[in-house]
Amino acid sequence: MNSLKDAMDGAGKLKTKKTPTAVKIIDITVPKIKQVRPTAKREEINRVAEDVRQYLATIPGHMADLVGRVREIHGATIEEWLIRSDELRKLEDEVLSHLNADMGPLLTAARQAYALAMVSTLPADKKAVTETIKGGGKSRLPGLIRAGILEPTNEPKYDIVVKVYGDSYKIVGGKDFALQIAEGLSDGASKAAKAAHDRYHNAVAEMKSQATISIVQLLARRPGKFFLNVSDLKDGEKFLPGGTLIAESDGKAIQVVAAVGHFSRIMEEIRKAVVFTSIDSLSQERLNLVKRLPEDTFRRIRILHAILRRGLVAEFAGQKPTVSAPSKIMATDAVMTLQ
Repeated sequence: MNSLKDAMDGAGKLKTKKTPTAVKIIDITVPKIKQVRPTAKREEINRVAEDVRQYLATIPGHMADLVGRVREIHGATIEEWLIRSDELRKLEDEVLSHLNADMGPLLTAARQAYALAMVSTLPADKKAVTETIKGGGKSRLPGLIRAGILEPTNEPKYDIVVKVYGDSYKIVGGKDFALQIAEGLSDGASKAAKAAHDRYHNAVAEMKSQATISIVQLLARRPGKFFLNVSDLKDGEKFLPGGTLIAESDGKAIQVVAAVGHFSRIMEEIRKAVVFTSIDSLSQERLNLVKRLPEDTFRRIRILHAILRRGLVAEFAGQKPTVSAPSKIMATDAVMTLQ
C-alpha cells in the first residue's frame, strides 16, 4: 500500500543523478615574444666608449686651462679686461657647457675637474677664496657649493670636512678627490692670510714713514701728519673695528689721510666726505657739537672722534708721557683730558 502511495506521489518528477565536481584547469598566459633591437652596432659602441675614455682623460687638463685663463683675465688691468672681454665670455661659456650638461658620470668628472682647477688656481686673496666657495664677484662661474662639490654643514661628522673662515663644508666625492679639495682650500686660505698680513704691515710701515709729528706734538697743536694704531675692541656683543691710520692736523682740527685694517672702509668714507674733528674735542669722552649738522655728517664726526680717542687713550696708557701745560695729558682706562 505504501509503495503504491509513494509511486503516486512521485509521479511526473524526474530523478537526477549526482555528478562528480569538475576539475579546474589552470589558465596560463603566454607572453608575446618581442624583438629588442640592439642599441647600436658594435663598432658604434666601441667608438662611443672611446669618446668617453678620451673625455675622462682630457677634461681635467681642458678645465684647468679654461679656469686658469679666466683667473688670468680677472687679475688683469681694466684695460686688458676690456680688450679680452669677448674671450672671457667664451671661456666662461665653455666651462658652463660642461657643468650644465646632462651626462651622468661624465658630469661628475667635469664638476670634479672644475673644482680641482678652481682650488689649484686660487689667488692669495681672501675674497677670491670666499667667491670660489660661494660664488659671486666678477665671474659668471659658480662657486663650489652651487657646483655640487661642497655642502655647508654644522655637524662635521663626515670623513673629510674642510673649515674655511669659520664655516665647515662637507666635500662630495671620493676620498682622494676630497683630500685634494680640502688641501687646496686650506692652502689657499693660508696663503691669502699671509698675503693680507704682509700687505697690512707694508702699508703700516709706509704710513709710519709719512708721519712728521708725534702724538705729543699733535696735542701740543703742532701742524703735521701723525701715525696712530687703534686696536679692535669688543664691547659686550658689539665689535668696534680698529686698524692703523695716518691723519693730518693743521694745529686745530684733524682729518684722516689713509687707513688700513678692519675700519678701513668707514675711514675711507670719512676721508672722502672731508670730515674732521677738533683737537679740543678729544678731551671730551662724548662728542658735543654746538652747531646742528646733517645726520650723516654728525655720524662720521662721532665715529672719527671715538676712533681717535680710543687710539690715543691706548697710546698714552702704554707710554704715560709727561709734557708741560697747556698740553699735559691725563690718561685713565676710559677717559683722556687735556689741561
